[in-house]
Amino acid sequence: MILTDHHPERSDIWKTGVTDSLMGRKALHQQPQVSVVLIFLDEALYLQEAVDSVLSQTCDRWELLLVDDGSTDGSTDIAKVAEWRLPHKVRYLEHERHINRGMSASRNLGLKYAKGEYVLFLDGDDVLTPEALREQVALLEDHPEVGMVYGPMHHWFGWNGDSDEQRRDYIQKLDHESDTEIEGPTVLAAFIRNESATPSGNLFRTALVRAVGGFEDKFRGMYEDQVFRVKFCLRFLAYASSRVWYKYRKHPDSTCAQAVKLNQAYDARGRFLQWAEDFCRHHDVRDARIWIALREALHPYRYPRLARLKKQMVRYKTRVVWRIIEVISPVARRLLPKATREWIWSYLNRMKSLLAPSGGVKQRVPAVQDQIAVRVERLSKQYTITVRPGSSQTLSERLHGAFTNIWRSPTETRREAIWSLQDASFEIMRGEVVGIIGRNGAGKSTLLKILSRVTEPTSGRVEIFGRVGTLLEVGTGFHPELSGRDNVYLSGIILGMRKQEIDEKFDEIVAFSGIGKYLDTPVKRYSSGMYVRLAFAVAAHLESEVLIVDEVLSVGDGEFQKKCLSKIQEMGKQGRTVLVVSHDLPTITRLCHRVILLDKGCLIADGPTGEVVSKYLHGGIHASSAREWPDRASAPGNDAVRIRAVRIHNDQRATTNVIDISRPFSVELEYEVLQSGLILAPHFGLFNEKGDLLFLSYEVNIAWRDCSRKIGKYVSRGIVPGDLLTEGTYFVSVFCRTLQTREVDIEEHEAVMFQVVESKQGNSARGNIGGHIPGLIRPLLEWSTHFEELTEPIVPCELINK
Repeated sequence: MILTDHHPERSDIWKTGVTDSLMGRKALHQQPQVSVVLIFLDEALYLQEAVDSVLSQTCDRWELLLVDDGSTDGSTDIAKVAEWRLPHKVRYLEHERHINRGMSASRNLGLKYAKGEYVLFLDGDDVLTPEALREQVALLEDHPEVGMVYGPMHHWFGWNGDSDEQRRDYIQKLDHESDTEIEGPTVLAAFIRNESATPSGNLFRTALVRAVGGFEDKFRGMYEDQVFRVKFCLRFLAYASSRVWYKYRKHPDSTCAQAVKLNQAYDARGRFLQWAEDFCRHHDVRDARIWIALREALHPYRYPRLARLKKQMVRYKTRVVWRIIEVISPVARRLLPKATREWIWSYLNRMKSLLAPSGGVKQRVPAVQDQIAVRVERLSKQYTITVRPGSSQTLSERLHGAFTNIWRSPTETRREAIWSLQDASFEIMRGEVVGIIGRNGAGKSTLLKILSRVTEPTSGRVEIFGRVGTLLEVGTGFHPELSGRDNVYLSGIILGMRKQEIDEKFDEIVAFSGIGKYLDTPVKRYSSGMYVRLAFAVAAHLESEVLIVDEVLSVGDGEFQKKCLSKIQEMGKQGRTVLVVSHDLPTITRLCHRVILLDKGCLIADGPTGEVVSKYLHGGIHASSAREWPDRASAPGNDAVRIRAVRIHNDQRATTNVIDISRPFSVELEYEVLQSGLILAPHFGLFNEKGDLLFLSYEVNIAWRDCSRKIGKYVSRGIVPGDLLTEGTYFVSVFCRTLQTREVDIEEHEAVMFQVVESKQGNSARGNIGGHIPGLIRPLLEWSTHFEELTEPIVPCELINK
């Protein structure tokens, strides 16, 4: 971590912040009044200035929550340095495994840890004015009936000091009265009509933000703040001020600028408006102001031809008027009063702004749900199987029946309907990496085959927006007699690639697969691992919007699996959608931030990975973390000792399947001794999902280790320390041995199971390392590091070679 201040002109702010913190010892123990949630993603050029704008606030009772949305540049170091310098005021947060989850999820993460009575949300490239927090807090305290305070926004073009850009700066005024309390629907109607009038720099009451449920995770980028304000303004009053507190930096790398560049801004607004209409309808909103504003805003989306005609008429009218003005302007300057001339120019400028749609993007008929990649509505698939009476007979019985019934009428059969998938509905957004889990026969592969158009659904509807790449089975699209080179082209064409596209990516595909030496060998001589290497390489390099992968990565070796996981994560960051089916829960946990759980064809859970995996392990779908034998006669053991229960407890003594990797847990053995005078050695073995024995642990309690046991019930607990195991699924086998005879009294394999998941606190042995970490265990060791200055000068390699 680099602690050098690269901005000398800002060093005074840091010194002042530290000095004030040291002098104001009383403030150190006070609860923060305002929580500033600052989210950032690769904002190294602007983040320091945003942090400094918070440090320079005249209100000192604040905390700064820096939420990292998966940055890969120097902004992560900037945030951690800020936390290191002011640990009592600044906190660094990130998502699990440092993944990118979008702006809404990042704001919600900051909201989760906010301690202040008020909360303000700030972007990593924008800044606050020095008086922002103090003035807004004063207004909220003077008006306890309002839920938020906001003011006009400063559009900041001249942030780089360019005088020409500074002349473009302007203050976007509000479209209603200021310095007064405003009803929420009035605010809502104003920014629905004019997106540039969206209130910025808001200070909210934290309790009310949590009451409305925070931000909507499905809106990862643009309009996530407007979606939240719809929810908030429908319930609470606001105070509109004429003061400017928020400077909105205008630069080409911003989310809005990139959306305009990619022709996505217009469609993103349409998606927001459609969501707002559905939300208001669902919550039975009756305020006419909101419905009128929504109808006007959605008109060009629902009637695109009419909207284009209207704009053409405006364009023609504007040109005519401008031509008239050019002709009569010399006379107008002499005859018309100044106020009249200013009104005419203002009217003409408003008409001129209508020549192009919002954001200056070329208008087209939009897909309103622009960010949706996959939509599934009430999807079902039914198969019909033939059932014969006596189908459970042995082979000899069936052969005997076949011979005896030669001259009899054929055996009656019946047809039975099996629902492989039933009434499943969900939406997947662009850029999401979604895992699909469930036991064998849950319907996972059927779902993917329907999405891949391999089979048709019995009922329901599927919409996929974009080209689809699939990898359902080993060697899909491969001809066994053709060489690997020919199959690259064959498989690519089947997946929708053009020959020119395959030619351009051919070298990348071969390099990724790592089978260049065998490229001209027929694939029938390939191993299953080589099949997967080549098949995944082709599918991953297809420029598809959606990639579907079904349990094939487990065939490849560890190194190739690591490459595949990195490639899938890279695809997610590029905005491509990936659906992964796997029984490997650690892979799902590392790779996906959302998981869909299927059981017997039904979708029973859809949400964050940790919650759904926990439900999968807890819900009786998988092996249990506690196993009991109420009946002594059926309990494992013999006449000397019997096991009655095995349980997994976390550090809070709660029975659970999910163990935090950094926390200790215990294995509890409950057993009964039925004969006196025995010296017993109860113990358990811990196995991973591949069946490898990690260790055996014997009861070493001195009070019982070498003593004869009395008849009775015993409960022994073995405590496993935290930061010992790695992520994965583990099974506990239970044993008990009589030491006098060395006879094994109890041997119960895979009695219980549990899942070890990465720590949410980020303090495990993983540290800041991403991706898969190999090894059977992952202990957190105590390290010491010694530093010495170099005594010899550093000579460049070029000079050494010369």
